[in-house]
Amino acid sequence: MHTKKQTKGFTIVELLIVIVVIGILAAITIVAYNGVTAKANATSANSLATLMAKKIEIYRSVTGQIPTFDEFQNNRAIGSTVNNSGPVEARIDPTDIISVAPGSGNGTTAVRFVSNGCGSTFIDYWDYVNGRVTTYTTTPQSKFFAC
Repeated sequence: MHTKKQTKGFTIVELLIVIVVIGILAAITIVAYNGVTAKANATSANSLATLMAKKIEIYRSVTGQIPTFDEFQNNRAIGSTVNNSGPVEARIDPTDIISVAPGSGNGTTAVRFVSNGCGSTFIDYWDYVNGRVTTYTTTPQSKFFAC
């Protein structure tokens, strides 16, 4: 008499199906995570730009004029070369502001402040959701300062 020996375990097809399902779930999770990260970075950059705009308005309300880049970054009083001689309420972390156009590498930690005199002073930042720099002409969220 021959009795058939029963083996316990999964077939190769069953294992492949499980691996494919796990791969699909991992792909969905990674795509969802990247979307959440981009939105978080965009929100962070927008919040920083809003904070900088408020600090510029404080500086202007105390001194009567919009600061230059150096005056704002180093919180200098108008015409002074001494750091932190400007309004205490307008002090910022100097690493939060840059003078070059923001890019995907520095957008979460810095915003650009451009002070070109009356009518062309603005703040912009990297928009992670749309993958571009915000500007006053392209994005309503950019902060523009009129005289």
